[in-house]
Amino acid sequence: MQSFGWIKAGTWLPGRLAWLPIPLLMAAIAGIWVVEPSATWHFPPLFWLLAYGPVIIAIGAIVLPTARAFLDGGQRSVLMLGCGVWVFSLGVMGGAGAASRSLNLNWTIYNLAFLLSALCHVAGVAAASRGRIRLDHALPWLVSVYLGSLAAVGLIAWGAFAGAIPPFHHAGRGGTLLHDVVVLATVLLFLVSAGLLWQTHRRAPSPFLSWYALGLVLIATGLAGSMLIDAGDSPMQWVTRSARAWGTVYLCLAVRYGSRAGRAGQTALAAVAQAWRERAFTSWLRQWRPVGWGLRYGSAVLAVFIAFLMRLGSSAWAGPGLPPYVTFYPAVMTVAMVAGFGPGLLASVLAGLMVQYWVLEPVGQFAIASPVDRLGLVIFMIMGVFMCVVAELYRHARDKAASYDREAALGERLKEEARRKDDFLAVLAHELRNPLTPIRNAVYLLRKQTPNPEPVYTIIERQVVHLGRLVDDLLDVSRISRGKVHLKLEATDLAATVRGVIADYQPVLDEHGLALEAGWPAEPVWIAADHARVVQIVSNLLHNAIKFTDPGGTVSVAVGLDQPGWCLVRIKDNGQGIRPEQLDSVFEPFMQAKETIGRSEAGLGLGLALVKGLVTLHGGTVAARSEGPGRGAEFTVLLPLLQGATGSAPARRAGDGQAGDARRVLIVEDLVDSALTLRLLLQMQGHMVEIAQDGRTGLDKAASFLPEIILCDIGLPGELSGYDVARSIRAMPGLRDIQLVALSGFGSPEDKAMAAEAGFDLHLTKPVDPARLGPVLATPAARSVPPGFASPCP
Repeated sequence: MQSFGWIKAGTWLPGRLAWLPIPLLMAAIAGIWVVEPSATWHFPPLFWLLAYGPVIIAIGAIVLPTARAFLDGGQRSVLMLGCGVWVFSLGVMGGAGAASRSLNLNWTIYNLAFLLSALCHVAGVAAASRGRIRLDHALPWLVSVYLGSLAAVGLIAWGAFAGAIPPFHHAGRGGTLLHDVVVLATVLLFLVSAGLLWQTHRRAPSPFLSWYALGLVLIATGLAGSMLIDAGDSPMQWVTRSARAWGTVYLCLAVRYGSRAGRAGQTALAAVAQAWRERAFTSWLRQWRPVGWGLRYGSAVLAVFIAFLMRLGSSAWAGPGLPPYVTFYPAVMTVAMVAGFGPGLLASVLAGLMVQYWVLEPVGQFAIASPVDRLGLVIFMIMGVFMCVVAELYRHARDKAASYDREAALGERLKEEARRKDDFLAVLAHELRNPLTPIRNAVYLLRKQTPNPEPVYTIIERQVVHLGRLVDDLLDVSRISRGKVHLKLEATDLAATVRGVIADYQPVLDEHGLALEAGWPAEPVWIAADHARVVQIVSNLLHNAIKFTDPGGTVSVAVGLDQPGWCLVRIKDNGQGIRPEQLDSVFEPFMQAKETIGRSEAGLGLGLALVKGLVTLHGGTVAARSEGPGRGAEFTVLLPLLQGATGSAPARRAGDGQAGDARRVLIVEDLVDSALTLRLLLQMQGHMVEIAQDGRTGLDKAASFLPEIILCDIGLPGELSGYDVARSIRAMPGLRDIQLVALSGFGSPEDKAMAAEAGFDLHLTKPVDPARLGPVLATPAARSVPPGFASPCP
């Protein structure tokens, strides 16, 4: 069956016209209250139609479908929303039946039932983010809740007829204070439920949510207007009855459209409740901050109270002619500007109620005798809303301007980052070309059969080491920034470590024509440290001092004790120096002075960033000091002492191992040049070597060659990776005890853990230092780990 698209979708009317009755009814309520016609209009058929017609429709279109939906899905929200409609339907029928006895009975039953309905709606919306009730328990829950609601309304009716409930209405004077408090609480609860539903609709659009929210707002509008009723069947009461009936029709339409939008196998409200739980409502609850909410709305209450005290004081000084709202206008505006639209609106309502009760005649009642005073209150409320809207627009404009400022500042930062990145890439390209040029020239010389190849070999080795250093610095800085560096702490003599680094750098100092001054303590300086990383720290600082000191200069290194519990390493030079404005950023990655870029050994600007990261991991600090350009620089590293450490300095790590007996070695490597050079290196040491360039060939050669050691790359072409080769070797009875060594360009702890899990005994990161292969190949027993290596897969 075809229908108009906007009716079928259920979204066009709520978005375009369904909100229109709300301002119309509010305008009608305000106009009737100001004019206050004395005539009443009695028309029983219309009264019974407005009282029972929407209720009967609601029971058939809402209460029964929600009961069936709850039995199908067990959603708590469905149960509570249906219960809310059931309760106010009972209240409307009970109140209408009691209207012939007295207006007080009508109002008591009617208003208390609507308060209970509002509580059910708030509970239903809140329950949308909770789990379901088991289906085998759904029927007892449904019966108990609906019967409990019926009993609650019956108890209210009994209390009203028995006179056990304080009066809600006085003949000729309208509603009592209790009536106004109950109705105000009911209106607020309905508006809260509507607001939550509308917020959910904005995040996850649904015809059900929009229609239901507007229906609750219409019901709340009618209830708010009932606070202004003085007599039965007055124009104000007819308007409020119409608003309540209109809102009930909207609720029925919500369920109708929701049933068309429901998912297969689910009824409408169960599908919507599932959407609340999965997407919108739960995220909104997580963002809600009760403390901030309380402060904002509490400030509105406090501001109105202060304005009221000022109004009383001003009245005593200026006399009775003082305008009623003179102190409340600035209070509302201030609250709206500072706390926002909602608190400003609350301040307007509270101010209007206080003026109505304590300022306007008759004082002490929520009633206004003069039409002029009633018009003044309406104008104040309109101006209050207007001030709240203006303040909210101002807040949005201010926040938008601040956002533009933040984006502009962020843009400048991004430009600076982009400039630094471009400079880094330019320096990286320059630094990588530097070692490649001599390597290419050396290869050319070798091809020309240079008579004395030793200097050529030295050049190649030095430049390859330089390339490895660049790559290592890049990887280490990246790992430190991601928290991927794990230290292997051990008792380390800092003085002995620094002496070892200086011994390694002495040829470099001599080559640059630099003098060295060193100072050492008389006793060992023990720290808990990763020996390799401490060597890296001192090497980078010493390399930095050498790099920026001209020939004939001096580099001084001192190790000593600082304040109790701390030791220090101080490296000082009389070289280029650092500008004062650069001292704060000298330890940032990729930071270089412009004048250093032209130097032949400028580097990537990573050395000092790496020093800071490693020192911080050891629980220490590093600082730079310089008196300016051309006056040298000084770097000081502070590290915590190891408490209670005694004895001689720890043994140095294993050096270059020499091959013992000849070993049978299989190299599984897809890069031909790497495999050939490694085979030549091992054959020079007397080992028997075979090569395989993929995993399948490696397994075949392992079965025929029966090697003692397999050096296997991880990233291999074909169907088998290095991990697969290791697992297959460990599963072969005749080969499971072969020593497996992984070769990989990835050396993170995760990569080493994966290698160990696959069955490798050792993990070496490319490019592999040939000196490290000596201890591996010299190990006599299969699957044993050579001295100086941790197991498994260091």
